[in-house]
Amino acid sequence: MIDGADIFASAMVAAAAPGPEESPDALLAVVAKLDAPLNAVAEPEAGFEMFSAMKQSFSFMTLARAGKQPSPEDFERLVALLRWLMREFSEWQAASDTKRKQLAALIVTAQFVQIGGNFWEAVPNGSPPSDDLVDQFGHIAGSINSSFVARFGQPPIWEAEAVERFEKADAAGEWEAIAEGWRLIENSTHPSVVVTQSVQCLCRFYPDRLAQAVVALHQTAAVMMVVRSLRSEDAFRLAAATTNPYVQFAVVYEKGISKPGAEQTTDTGYDLLTEILVKVATDPPRWAAWMKLLNRIPMWFNTIQRSLGRAIAVVDDTASQAYIDTLPLHWPNENGREAVSECLRAFRTAATEDHRRRVWTQAYARWEAWRFDAANPIADLMKIALSVLDYAVVGYVVECLDEKEQRDRLLTINAKLGVCADIWHNDLSACLSEWNRLLSELQPLMHAAAAIQTGADWLMKGRQYFPFDPQVDRYAAMKFHMVKIVVQPVA
Repeated sequence: MIDGADIFASAMVAAAAPGPEESPDALLAVVAKLDAPLNAVAEPEAGFEMFSAMKQSFSFMTLARAGKQPSPEDFERLVALLRWLMREFSEWQAASDTKRKQLAALIVTAQFVQIGGNFWEAVPNGSPPSDDLVDQFGHIAGSINSSFVARFGQPPIWEAEAVERFEKADAAGEWEAIAEGWRLIENSTHPSVVVTQSVQCLCRFYPDRLAQAVVALHQTAAVMMVVRSLRSEDAFRLAAATTNPYVQFAVVYEKGISKPGAEQTTDTGYDLLTEILVKVATDPPRWAAWMKLLNRIPMWFNTIQRSLGRAIAVVDDTASQAYIDTLPLHWPNENGREAVSECLRAFRTAATEDHRRRVWTQAYARWEAWRFDAANPIADLMKIALSVLDYAVVGYVVECLDEKEQRDRLLTINAKLGVCADIWHNDLSACLSEWNRLLSELQPLMHAAAAIQTGADWLMKGRQYFPFDPQVDRYAAMKFHMVKIVVQPVA
C-alpha cells in the first residue's frame, strides 16, 4: 500500500509531458443535459449524477484513494485524463462556453482526480489557467452569497432564532455575536465544489486576484467558504493582503481555533498571523471586540497565542491594556494558564524592555485589584488558587521591582498571614478565604524569587510555596484546613 497522494503526484508529473489525452465522455454527456450546470454541481441530485459518471468511468480511482497502485493501463488513463484537464483549463474561452457546460465538467473532474491535497497545487507553472478562466473564477469568488434555509420542512424555532441573531450581528459587524452565532451553524455550512476550485486556482496562480475578489464579500458565512477552501498559510496570506474585516475575522477564527486534526501552522503562517493582528490593533473598537472573543476561553485559540504575543509586543499601551482587561483571571485548569503564558512568552521575547515593563505593570495592577475575586461576597476560596496572569505577575516582580521592593511585598503578605486568625471575619469561611487569598498572592511572588535564582520558567507548575513547613507546623496547617498539603515548602 502506498499513499494515494503519491499516486496523484506521480500522475501529474507524467501528465506534464506530451502524450495522449482522454476526456471524461460520460461526465460530458451528463453535463450536456443541464441548463445551469455550475449551479447544478452543488445540487444533491445533479451533483451526485456527475460524480457517479466519473466513478463509473474511472473506477480505479476509488482504490487509488485507499493507497492501491493502479495497473499500468489505469495509471496511463489517469495521466491522459490529467493532460486533457490541464489543456482545457489553459485554453478555456468564455465566449465558446456561454452556458458554462464545459467549465462545470472541468471543475467536477478537477475535484474528482485530486487525492490528498488540491489539484491546483500540483499543476505545473507552465500550465496556468487561461485569462478568461481567471476572470470567471474571480467573479465566482467575489460574488458568493450566503443564505440559510431549512433543508426539510420548517426549522425548529431555536434554529430560526439563532440564524436571525447571527445575520443581524453579521450585518452590524458585532464580532463576539458573530462568533457565538457561527458556532451554532458552522457544521452545516461548507464550500461548494465550484467555490473550492475557483478559490484554489486563484490562490495558486493569481493570489492578488483572489484578494481583489474578496474585497466585495461582507458576509461571514460567504467569506468562510473562501477560507475553508484554503490551507492555513494561504488563508493567513490572504487576510494579510486585504483590509476587509470580514476576511480577517474569518481567517483568524477558522484557522486560529483549536480543532482535532487541525493543520500545523508554519513559521510563515505565524508571521502572517502576527501581521494581521497588528493591523487589527490600529482599529481600537475592533481590537477590543476581538480581545473579548479571543480571550474568552484562551485555550480555544492555542494556535494564535504566539502571534498574539508578538503583536502585543509592538502595539500601543491602549491595545495591550485591552488584552489584559479581557483575560479571564481565574482558570480552573492548567490549559488556560499555559495558553496565556505562551502568548506572554512570545511577547517577552519580542518586546523592548520598556514595553515589557509597561505591560507587566498593567497586568499586575489588574491582578492586585482583583485579589482572587475578593470583592465578591459569595466567592469563598477554600484552597490556593492560580491565575492566568501568573506569568505576567512574575514578569512584574522580576523586571519592575528591585530587591528591596520584592522583599517588602513578601514581608507584607507574611505579616498579614501572621495576623489572619486574629482579626475579625464574618465567619469561618471568610477567614479561610482570606488566608487562601494571601497564600495565592504569595505564589507568583515566591516563584519569581526562585526564577531569579534558578532561571526557571516564569509559569509556576506542579508546586506550591509556603512561608512555613505545613508538614512540621501541623497546628497552623490544621487551623486553616490545610489537611491535603503534600508538597515541600521553599525556604
